[in-house]
Amino acid sequence: METGMVNAARVVEKMTGEGNFGMIVVGNRAGLILVRGNPLEDITVIREPLGVMAAGRRYSAEALAKMIEIPGSPK
Repeated sequence: METGMVNAARVVEKMTGEGNFGMIVVGNRAGLILVRGNPLEDITVIREPLGVMAAGRRYSAEALAKMIEIPGSPK
């Protein structure tokens, strides 16, 4: 988690001068992958996300599948 959030936040702060990146608090924006288990214990849980939080919206697994669907490809 430190690599994905804390270190990334430090880099963004140095690049932009804004220090609120990577904090999950009311009023801040966050991109999150919602998974069924603990990725620190089993990284493979990210292969089947329950959803994603991005730009202030929640996208279900079904919505994500539709977004990446290639027209004309077999399902």
